[in-house]
Amino acid sequence: NTSAGPIQGSAALGIEQELWPLLLARRRLETSVLSVMMQPAFRAFRRDPRFIALAGRTNILAYWRSSGNWPDFCNEPDLPYDCKAEAAKLGA
Repeated sequence: NTSAGPIQGSAALGIEQELWPLLLARRRLETSVLSVMMQPAFRAFRRDPRFIALAGRTNILAYWRSSGNWPDFCNEPDLPYDCKAEAAKLGA
């Protein structure tokens, strides 16, 4: 059962920031949840370095690391953190 739909709805309601406690409390996230958060409505959400920790709760962070194919948002000049540095803090 995926929670991607309600998460997408939170952006439409402008309450995506309230998702942090819920998402950080989960050990694993469905890749579909992270896919939803890659949409433009979640740009402000991705600007929080905790987003990399969420990616680590799916298989996508391991893919980014091993392939070197980091998402486009990691190259935004005004991103307040370095994706690779935040990933390194999480360990292997």
